[in-house]
Order: sequence, then C-alpha cells, then structure tokens
Amino acid sequence: MRKQVLACLLLGALGAQAQEKFVVEGQLKNIPDGTVFYLMKQEGNVGSMEATDTLQNGTFRFELTTAGNELEGYGLMARDDTKFPPMLLELWVNPGSHLLIQGENPYIYSW
Repeated sequence: MRKQVLACLLLGALGAQAQEKFVVEGQLKNIPDGTVFYLMKQEGNVGSMEATDTLQNGTFRFELTTAGNELEGYGLMARDDTKFPPMLLELWVNPGSHLLIQGENPYIYSW
C-alpha cells in the first residue's frame, strides 16, 4: 500500500509541471502585409514548425503553451524568399513570458 501511495505522489508531481502560455508579438514597419511568419521550436539542431501567422497592419502574434517550466528555444522565420534572406531569429521564452519584436527591414537579425 505504501508503494502505491508513493507512486501516486510521484505521478502527481510529474503532471504538475507548469504549462503556461507565452506570447511572441511583432510590430513591423516597411514590411508588406501578407508576409507569413513561422515560429519554430528549437530542439538541438532541429526545428519543428509550431505556428504560423500572417502580417496584418504591421503586426503578427503567436500565443503558445510551454511544454514545462523551463526556458525553451524558438526561432522566427519569414516565408518570402524574394524579400527576406533565409534567416532565423533565435528567441528564448519562459512560461508566462511576453516578447515584443520590433523591426523595419527584412533583416530579421536586426530586429
């Protein structure tokens, strides 16, 4: 019986990891509306696409949930090869964080 109680407590502790939302918001100038942005989750040298948003009135917004309660790496990319060089802006988020990205040219590294 003692082992069962201990197992239940351990499972409860594992399930109690913080899963909070975080927000990545962009306010851009001189970038055409309709430009598509991707938010990629970084896992080592590999990224997986987590969300997309289209620039409207100079803004984009991502709202996602963290996997746990630790710092997580993401990357922001644009999908317009004619106007944007193939660049990835590295972002780091914590549960509950709100990142505001501002820029006014297609060179994502400079935002």
